[in-house]
Amino acid sequence: MSSPHAKPTAKIPSLRPVQPIPLRADDGRAGFFLQDSMQLSREPCVLTAPAMMIAQFFNGRRSALDVQAEIARLGGGIVPSAVIEQVARVLDQYRLLDNETARGAEREILEAFRAAPVRKPAHAGSAYPVDGRDARELLDGFYSGDGGPGPLPEPPTNGAGSSRLLGVIAPHIDLRCGGPTIAWAYRALAEAGPFDLAVILGVGHYARGWPAIATKKDFETPLGVSRTDTAFLDRLAGRLERDLFEDELAHVREHSVEFQVLFLQHLAPPGREFRIVPLLCSSFRRSVEKRTEPVEEEPIAEFVRALSETIREEAGKVVVVAGVDLAHVGPKFGHDRNADEEFVAEVERKDREMLARVEAGDAKGFHDYVAAEGDERNICGHAAIYTMLKVLEPDRPRAKLLRYDRMVEEPTASAVSFASLSVEAAEGREGGS
Repeated sequence: MSSPHAKPTAKIPSLRPVQPIPLRADDGRAGFFLQDSMQLSREPCVLTAPAMMIAQFFNGRRSALDVQAEIARLGGGIVPSAVIEQVARVLDQYRLLDNETARGAEREILEAFRAAPVRKPAHAGSAYPVDGRDARELLDGFYSGDGGPGPLPEPPTNGAGSSRLLGVIAPHIDLRCGGPTIAWAYRALAEAGPFDLAVILGVGHYARGWPAIATKKDFETPLGVSRTDTAFLDRLAGRLERDLFEDELAHVREHSVEFQVLFLQHLAPPGREFRIVPLLCSSFRRSVEKRTEPVEEEPIAEFVRALSETIREEAGKVVVVAGVDLAHVGPKFGHDRNADEEFVAEVERKDREMLARVEAGDAKGFHDYVAAEGDERNICGHAAIYTMLKVLEPDRPRAKLLRYDRMVEEPTASAVSFASLSVEAAEGREGGS
């Protein structure tokens, strides 16, 4: 549809996975900002409400005439095919259609990413400062300020600390609202003593690979460079049928791992190096729809088994970090109900019921809770939390809820909930090896 002379009978490519964020102009007119996590276009795309309505019919199987007929069938009147084609041209211009224009932009970004010596921080300067000293001061404040767990403890000496700590579950929400809650997880990690390897299970918000995606890139932040354990990844990949790096593009701008690396660097004692394994978990939507446990899908079972085995052959202390958020509710996330006080309270009640399964180390029970409600609360950490619990299952993990919070975005009447938990091995078992 990039040609201005495309025929109205030509199929319009699908709209790429984007998040439409409602906007309202000063004159009262409604519109949508299309948030593209991959940022294939340097300029933001804003559509009017009528144009957004048209774009929702772009599924790769319809022509402009088909879209016109579908809108009319649903009572939307007759929209000229020329208007529909114009919407398609605008989306193509912003690389928002699943076509060769967007794929070409993806190839350019991936080639530049693979050629770079490290994975550069994608969110420094927006979510946190670009200057290392300023970034460290910001994180210090999350511990000692309102809602924080208190200053980081002195590093344990003579091997002191918890040998039973297996890892933590920490939010990946915008640090400006979730920083103190994230700090609760990392204080628990600091109290447990130094570690050698952090396996980070982030959320691939727009990942297409399944069930997980890796990169061998070292991660740079204003606090330094964390080395990725490529030997670990080689052993892990060798246990899998699928290509673990196929959708590496998902790592380029994803924040769910980046934020965890920043916090890990901040708490590491001076001179103490650690390695990371950056992994992004894809959606388990199919298991939710089928009401089956994710490990009934062989690729998921294979990945869980391979990751667990690879962790257990490590000689040093290993911790697993799940960088996740919880519920996403309100019009911004597809609900027809505003995230008012009553709705947010209802979400918290359900979140805590769900997290009780996590505290019990019950991966299946956690998934079953999400699936039973059809994931109506959009739990973005579903796959990563489930994977973490299954990978640690031999240690009979038990979690402890350290802090729960939520962010309400008043302009969109929407909300996101998040929490920090520590995860330990049951009595009589030791983790981290």
